[in-house]
Amino acid sequence: MTLLHPGVSVLALAAGLALAPCAAAAQSEAWDRADNIRAAAVEIAGVQKSKGADGADAAIRRCYEENVMRATAYSQAAERCVTQDMIHARVSAAFYAAISPEVRKSTGSPAPEAVMNAMSDRVVRTFARFGVPVEDARAIVKDIQDIGEPAFLEARS
Repeated sequence: MTLLHPGVSVLALAAGLALAPCAAAAQSEAWDRADNIRAAAVEIAGVQKSKGADGADAAIRRCYEENVMRATAYSQAAERCVTQDMIHARVSAAFYAAISPEVRKSTGSPAPEAVMNAMSDRVVRTFARFGVPVEDARAIVKDIQDIGEPAFLEARS
């Protein structure tokens, strides 16, 4: 069994990105994307291990507040927020998918689709806010899946 819910693919996020307004031209990154994604994945794995899902939710919320809502350009820190959000949402969605709809309803737990849709909305809005070109956003999402998720799983084991 995989720990990650397959709910949002690169193509699904790309479809949302295609609808989002892009105000800026291609942006050059002054950081190593692979290292940044790997570090963000390992960091959120540690938060989940020590503080649970609620602690990870709080850390991601703070990350967006401090590094996205107050920022004027896409940055290494914003990329870390997106990385952690995507990975944590996929893990959470997989957890909720394993619970019957009846139990989810009785405990007030969200449906896996709701978790994935909320994350997708945050990620698309983040890329749109900073005018990240669709091609760049697709590459970032793919790197999160290809680099970040394995790093997360290794850190959690």
